Amino acid sequence: MRVRTGQDRIGLHPPTGEYDGFGYRYVIPQIGMYRLREDSCRAKFSFVALDRSTRPHSLLSGEYHADRIDGRLLRWELDEATGQLDGVADIPAVEAFAAGHDRMQGALSWQGQYFLHCSSQLAVFGRLYRTAPGEESEVFAGPDGPEDLYYDPTTNRLWSHTEDEGNRNVYYSDMDDLD
Repeated sequence: MRVRTGQDRIGLHPPTGEYDGFGYRYVIPQIGMYRLREDSCRAKFSFVALDRSTRPHSLLSGEYHADRIDGRLLRWELDEATGQLDGVADIPAVEAFAAGHDRMQGALSWQGQYFLHCSSQLAVFGRLYRTAPGEESEVFAGPDGPEDLYYDPTTNRLWSHTEDEGNRNVYYSDMDDLD
């Protein structure tokens, strides 16, 4: 959603009826929220991606840890009729495992493969890992400050963006180039 820039506030400004994004030109509006139950696994959400290759479609969320490789990936099924999380009060993850890489900034799954975007321990370029449960990860060079991932099956492109101020870029990789 395109909003006004140069304003030090977020959301609807009632006197003008316009929306502000705290200096950003575009925002993604929050339209809802889910909370973990008190007796849940207490996941620390850092990123989320949509997987349209599963039936039903699912969300893959993950945790960032700077110095540990036990950040978890959790899969959440979506209701086929509504496209929303399937349930109201009790929404269990249908899959959960440790990713095996630290500094995970984004991840997605597609047809049983997992793509993990990780920043570097050396504060230089990031890494893109492709893996599957029980397999060794393949490593690809990535940009500095890698973030979330999105796969567009119509173009076979893996999209991402970088987070560092003054160096924020949106880019893609052709999935065929990863082979």
